[in-house]
Amino acid sequence: MAIDPPTTGAQLTVDKRSRDRRPEPPSRHGSCLASPRSRRRFPTPVSKPPAKELRMRQAWTFVSCALLGLSLASCDKGTDDIGEQFIVRLSGANEVPPRGTAANGVIGINVRGNRVDYSIEVHGISAITGAHFHTGAAGINGPIRVALYPGPGSNFSSVPSGAVDGQLYEGSFEASDVTGISYQDLLAGFRAGTVYGNVHTSQFPGGEMRGQVQGLR
Repeated sequence: MAIDPPTTGAQLTVDKRSRDRRPEPPSRHGSCLASPRSRRRFPTPVSKPPAKELRMRQAWTFVSCALLGLSLASCDKGTDDIGEQFIVRLSGANEVPPRGTAANGVIGINVRGNRVDYSIEVHGISAITGAHFHTGAAGINGPIRVALYPGPGSNFSSVPSGAVDGQLYEGSFEASDVTGISYQDLLAGFRAGTVYGNVHTSQFPGGEMRGQVQGLR
């Protein structure tokens, strides 16, 4: 049976020195693998999204805030292209006459000079045929002023026939897309609450859910 020799004081000293000795830094030429601490970290380039994408994100942010019941002040931090904001809360009870439907939704609106960016979210609805802004106070039906879905300049001419639950569409329109009244009159209607959003379906061609445009600030 082999017996390990006793550890001498000299061996203890050598062991202690070896434990205390700091590792030699890696050679700059002896190895192609540098230690993690010696690696240089360069920031990853971040490309800024296109201006239109930023505007769409902002309109969608307003929609999300409205759905969550949050104030605009808690949602607009960090945005750099904020204009005048409005919201439309869609419900079948707002139609004239009221519709017996569980469909609901919201439209987020960001007005920036001569352009209006918007995003539409809907729930519990199917066979949508279109969405528009109309002029008319609450309880009064009025004419179409702007097509929202399909929106101006959209590259499709038909809308889905099935159920939609979530974001329906995001887009923009300008003064040339407004019919029957001026662009400034439309914005005045936004501020006065005399413009409403309306979503039409095959079951309710005149509109399944609507809501007045309301200012957020």
